[in-house]
Amino acid sequence: MKYYLATFSSITFANKIKKHLINTPGFITLMHTPSSLSEKGCSYALRFREDKLKEVLDTAEEMNIKILGLYTEENNLFKKLK
Repeated sequence: MKYYLATFSSITFANKIKKHLINTPGFITLMHTPSSLSEKGCSYALRFREDKLKEVLDTAEEMNIKILGLYTEENNLFKKLK
């Protein structure tokens, strides 16, 4: 199964999106951004399955929350998309 990571500048932004999507079916979790991906040190990420990608992107745009980076995750390796 393919997973994505969307990174945010604060836990508040990431949590707002998670709370907005928590009642929709599918996996989504809040976590610290892996150090290999964090350019500014302390940031947070949402990790979710591929089927949640559009919802996460749409919700961030709707709430005017900037996604710092978008990555695919396969076998614990990350590839930047955005």
